[in-house]
Amino acid sequence: MNLFDHLDAAVRASLDDLAETVRARSGERIIRRGERDGDLFRVISGRLEVVDGRSRPELVLGVLGPGAVVGEMAFVAGSARSADVRAGSDTVLLRWPRSTLNTWLGDDAAASANFHRAVSLVLAERLERLNREAASGSFVDRSAAVSADDASRVRRLAESLKLAFIDIENQLVPGRELDHRRELGTALGAFIGQGENLFKALQPEARIGAGKLLSRELHPYLARSRFAELARRQDEASRAPLLGHLLVAAPEGTDPLGRLLDAILLELPTARGLRRRMEATADHLEALAPSLPDGSLKLGVVGVGSGALVAALGQVYGRRAAELTCVDNDRRALAFLQSGTEGHTSKLKLRLQHEDLAALFRGRSETWIDAHDVVVLHGVVDHLPDRVVGASGPVLKKLLRPGGHLVVSVLSPGADSFFFEHLLGWPTVRRDPVVFVEVLKSLGFRDVSVAWSKAPAHVVTARAPA
Repeated sequence: MNLFDHLDAAVRASLDDLAETVRARSGERIIRRGERDGDLFRVISGRLEVVDGRSRPELVLGVLGPGAVVGEMAFVAGSARSADVRAGSDTVLLRWPRSTLNTWLGDDAAASANFHRAVSLVLAERLERLNREAASGSFVDRSAAVSADDASRVRRLAESLKLAFIDIENQLVPGRELDHRRELGTALGAFIGQGENLFKALQPEARIGAGKLLSRELHPYLARSRFAELARRQDEASRAPLLGHLLVAAPEGTDPLGRLLDAILLELPTARGLRRRMEATADHLEALAPSLPDGSLKLGVVGVGSGALVAALGQVYGRRAAELTCVDNDRRALAFLQSGTEGHTSKLKLRLQHEDLAALFRGRSETWIDAHDVVVLHGVVDHLPDRVVGASGPVLKKLLRPGGHLVVSVLSPGADSFFFEHLLGWPTVRRDPVVFVEVLKSLGFRDVSVAWSKAPAHVVTARAPA
């Protein structure tokens, strides 16, 4: 709810009488970061974008549609504006200058009490939402202590791979890289098979503790691989380089054994699947292009990854009058996109939007969502639990125009799932693509099918209800 939803009818009517109508053209700034004017705005039609003007290209932090109120905190506190606000399209606003509001509130004690109570309720709602999101997103270490027997099994498993590392490193000879790679690949394959069986037999809580123990035992060897080192950092700064390294697939390491291990990890089924599904998604979007309308074409990518898919879209759609909106909760990944679209025709308008993706799909985001002709969920469902995906129908339909195209990349269970989750620190939610097709059908989508499949990676396509 916004400020006006908490005001009495008489107070709202008085405010309407005081308001000035403002028309802002697309891209026009109505608020600038650092200013202290304190004017209050309400959107009547169109949309406003809250942007971080310090980044290049500018990063959209939020989108506000009809009914949204902007500037109430700066008016009450007299503080400087914390961000720029611009019109995302031709927009009609009501504006209350700070001086006008102050005079009115000073002359009407009852209206002043009602107005400040409404501001307090808005603040309380925002605080409650922040607390709720923090609680739902917090990471609590629920791992139970690993039993002595399980710890012994984990250490024996680690020891078998460590011995293979030591033997191969002692035998490394220039010119025999293919032989050494085959030997290490065989040892790692046996390790993954045994580890998958061991972890399946453990309780979910015990798996976490066992994974940490196994990871500590093997860390000195895994850290020598560039792929493993980036995956295990688990921070935003490593995300784009990790996905970029995965797509390029050029082995790197701290030494010959590290490069050898890196080459093997880059060819594991999940790594190959992640690489191929990006290519398959790009191919599908290219094949779809001729059937899409000319004019104000709107494309959306939720989950930008390394930026490679966005760059591919720039090549396919760059000569059309299209708007490409990229949404992610990682600011670094969004900022990384600028280089991916440089050099393409200016007809393609790029919008970068920072958004809490979990909140978006749970329907808890206050962001105003435009309808798109095509929306790509690029790796997003790999990190969303079933209950969130099952409840995402209304949000997905709002993201798409009637009959619009939805393209979703999906991971299914694989033999190396245990290795990626527990040793590389890359947990994912893996689903049978057939099951995911049924989920989309139950949400009301039509023409749902698996457009491309090479286990454990798949691309599912659908159309929004007409």
